[in-house]
Amino acid sequence: MFFILIGGLLVAVSAGAIASLPYRFAKKPVPRGLMPIVGGISLLVFVLWNDYSWYGRTVAELPERVAVVESFTYSGALQPWTLIKPRINRFTAVDRASIQRNEALPGYVMADIIFVQRYQPTLQARQIFDCSDTRRADLTDSTEFDERGMPQNVNWVDLEDDHPLIPIVCAEPAPIG
Repeated sequence: MFFILIGGLLVAVSAGAIASLPYRFAKKPVPRGLMPIVGGISLLVFVLWNDYSWYGRTVAELPERVAVVESFTYSGALQPWTLIKPRINRFTAVDRASIQRNEALPGYVMADIIFVQRYQPTLQARQIFDCSDTRRADLTDSTEFDERGMPQNVNWVDLEDDHPLIPIVCAEPAPIG
């Protein structure tokens, strides 16, 4: 956040200075309000660019093995332009390299789910998916497993049949183990 503030200030000061150059070369006085107006407009443009390009820039930096599952938009009165065009401020992804299957439990798949939100730490959760019943459960350090590898003390969450995680996690060929 600090670097965004510094970047915005540099853009505003630079734009104001560039806008004053023609007047300086012509040896005419720079209009009194020119630099603050140009600086303010350039700062607003920088903020808009930074907000709306965050998702694309972040996804472009992900390794190939990470697949984005779904994205979530934000709109709010404090940023009125988002009421017209909401911006993406968080997304969920799957690390395909983390997908694991257990031949003793066909239809069950474990995978690492990544939760990325703007201005928040990235979170990662290991989850188990029941592909036949379309449900999932979070796995924690306190999760207990039976002799076949089935988790015992988890809270299953039902998912819609068309939930975007299901085709990626359940159809993904992964090594058995």
